[in-house]
Amino acid sequence: MPFIAQGATALALAALVSACECRTDFLVDLTEDEAAALRDQYGDDDLPDAACNELCVPPISISAAADSDPQTAEDAGYAVILCHVVRDVDHPAVICKGYFPENCVGGRRPAHLAPSFADRCAVAKEGAAFAGLARLESASVLAFIELAVELHAHGAPEVLVQRAIRSAVDELRHARSAAKMARLRGATPERAVVAIAPIRTLDELLHDNAVEGLVLESWAARALAVEARTATDPATRRTLSSIARDEASHAALARAIDTWAAPRTSRSARSRARESQREALFGLHAAHPGGPAGGMGLSA
Repeated sequence: MPFIAQGATALALAALVSACECRTDFLVDLTEDEAAALRDQYGDDDLPDAACNELCVPPISISAAADSDPQTAEDAGYAVILCHVVRDVDHPAVICKGYFPENCVGGRRPAHLAPSFADRCAVAKEGAAFAGLARLESASVLAFIELAVELHAHGAPEVLVQRAIRSAVDELRHARSAAKMARLRGATPERAVVAIAPIRTLDELLHDNAVEGLVLESWAARALAVEARTATDPATRRTLSSIARDEASHAALARAIDTWAAPRTSRSARSRARESQREALFGLHAAHPGGPAGGMGLSA
C-alpha cells in the first residue's frame, strides 16, 4: 500500500496547523545537596505528588501561565504524571513528565511528530487553541495512515484497514476546519512536521493504540463535545460537534483494533499496554476529576 503513505505525506504537509504539544517533559535544575537529599529520602523511586507539584514548575518558555509567576505545577496549569531525580554528577536535576490539559484536545498522534515551533503555548488566547487543535488534527491524518499500513502489514481484517483510512479523511477535514477557525481569530497556524516511521511490531501497535486510541481519542471526543455545548458562537458549535462525533467513531475503531490485536500479542505486551493506558487515564482524570470541562479556549 505505498500509495497510501505517499498520499498521507502530501496531505499532512498541506494542512496548516500550529501550537503546543499535549505531552511536555522538562528538567528542573538541582544543587548537589538538593539532589542528594531527595535520593537519600526516595532513592531512585518516583517522588510523591506533593514534591512533584513543588518542583515541577514549567519554565516560562513553555508555561501555560503566560502572564504570571507560578509557584507550583498546579499554579502553572501543568498536570504532573511523575517526576524523579536523574543521576548526573555534572548537572543534577529532576525530570518532570506531564502535560498541559488544555492542549490535550486532539486525537491520535503519529509515531514521530516533531515539536511545535511556537516559542510559547499561548493557550486559550485569540485563535491559539484552535490553531493547536488544527495542528494535532493534521498530524492525526498521518497517524491513521500509519495505522492503516501497519494493520494491513499484520494481516488485520480489511474492515479495520478501511476504517483507519476513512479516519484519516476525517482528520484532514478537522484540520482544515480548525485552521479556518484559528485564522478567523487572528492565529497563524504552523505545519505539523512528521517523520516517516518504520512499521511497528504488533506489540508496539497494541501499546500505541491503548494510549492514542483508547485513551486520547475517547478523551478528545468527550472534551470537544463539552466545548461544543458551551460554545456561544453557532459556527464554533457546529464545527466542534462534528469533530466530536468523528472522534467518538475513532475511539470505537481503537476498541475494535484492541479486540483484534490483544489476543495476538504476548502477555508482557498486553500488560505494558494496560499499564500505559491506566497511566494516561490517571493523568487526565487527576487534572479533571469531573471529566472534560469547557473553557479551554475553543468556545470563544
